[in-house]
Amino acid sequence: MEKIAIAQTTSSGNWSENLRKAEQFIKRAKAEKAKMIVFPEYFMNYYPEETKLLREAKEAGCAK
Repeated sequence: MEKIAIAQTTSSGNWSENLRKAEQFIKRAKAEKAKMIVFPEYFMNYYPEETKLLREAKEAGCAK
């Protein structure tokens, strides 16, 4: 049976920092003999909920 690692983490909002975090998770997964590692959706791209809510508020005329 193949081992799959799951990186339970959040995005920092900074590409370089996210890459550093990803490298740490990958090294740990490799040490644990995992064949695959799964990261959260938008881990590298960073899509915070606050940004979505602010955009929606602006579209509705509720925010500047």
